[in-house]
Amino acid sequence: MCRFLWPVFFICLGYAQVNVDFMSQVSLNNFSIASTQGAGIWGFLDGDLNEYVIMCTNAGTAVFDISNPLSPIEIGMIANANANTDNTVQVYVFDNTPGSFTAFAYVNGGTDGSLQIIDLSNVPASISEVAPNYCPMFPTPLNIGGLSFGIKPTGFTGFVLDSSQASGGIFAMDISNPAGPCDLGSWSTEIVHDLYISSNWIDLSFDGTRLGVAFSGTSFTVVDIDDPSNLATIPGYVAPGLFDDVRSGAVTRDFAYLAVCDIGDEPLGANTQVDIFSISDLTAPSLVDTWVGTSQAIDKHITIVGDFGYLSSTTRGLTVLDLSDPTNVTEHGHYDTFPANDNATLDGAWASYFFNLSGVVALSDRNTGLYILDPNLPDDICRDLDVDNNGFDLTDFGVLLPTWSDPESVLGFVSIVTTCL
Repeated sequence: MCRFLWPVFFICLGYAQVNVDFMSQVSLNNFSIASTQGAGIWGFLDGDLNEYVIMCTNAGTAVFDISNPLSPIEIGMIANANANTDNTVQVYVFDNTPGSFTAFAYVNGGTDGSLQIIDLSNVPASISEVAPNYCPMFPTPLNIGGLSFGIKPTGFTGFVLDSSQASGGIFAMDISNPAGPCDLGSWSTEIVHDLYISSNWIDLSFDGTRLGVAFSGTSFTVVDIDDPSNLATIPGYVAPGLFDDVRSGAVTRDFAYLAVCDIGDEPLGANTQVDIFSISDLTAPSLVDTWVGTSQAIDKHITIVGDFGYLSSTTRGLTVLDLSDPTNVTEHGHYDTFPANDNATLDGAWASYFFNLSGVVALSDRNTGLYILDPNLPDDICRDLDVDNNGFDLTDFGVLLPTWSDPESVLGFVSIVTTCL
């Protein structure tokens, strides 16, 4: 279904979609620094709960205000300092209070593979690049393959991922001084492409301990990152040998299952597939389901929010998976951002970010740029009643209640409000 009039309606007709609505697109040649390839993407909120997308391209990193998701506004773009076409980005918000908002983005787009740091604290007016002031022992240059960040109660810790064949692993750094990263420790057992971080686990032996699931090509490994100066492998798990090139994954909202994306099996002839592992025992994950798609599009990246997984499946675009029963995953919807074909190539959808307040998904497409998409989920009634587009709250209730005159309808409305608040 398309909610909007031409020309958006025209676009909806041209792109295959099920349960996902098109909202807007910014093509790569319309970025302020003209680009030819999209890459990593992330999102954040400012102190006033405005939503922003930050997207990497082969030319630089751009920040868009998507408070109106129908009309993204580019705030600024920082040019890359190196020739890496696969840059990734993470944002750390240090202070989200109105009037003192402080946030920085960390991009693997610096000189010689080191960090590029972008100050986001002045959005929506502007962004600016910060010259890193590394601690004396900080090992530069870094061969950065990706970035992931977490916070510890004793301070701020960032984790840099190294996917180089020579010295891969996880590098921990103190970012309590946002522009002055300091060396904390490292783990160099395997190369690492992505790192899922949490301290919530259904396995009570580890619940409350900050762990990272490291995705390393032919395996994934659970790493204890609670003490950044002593990163250690959680013993007991042996990779089952079913991966060709696993690059990313995410954990379900009950912290009991892990969805794993392997970009290597589709080029060998398999259809798209996402493996689901039970991690009720983190020392012995077990495969419980494999979702298989209808084409050979590559499962590049997955984000899980609530009962749904947002899969960037390259040439098929965004696929929304229903994970309410992780042992029986089904497809809820999709939007094809690359209608030319569904081949096993690294074209099309690259990565996505879900915004909890508005419920939209920002997606980076390798070939055609930034998309803002609106998945139609079972709880969409809450967003339909959201008058000011900042999440359904008591303000919306006060605005809408006068329009409900029938007592029976009011009772039904109050029931919906109870669900949505």
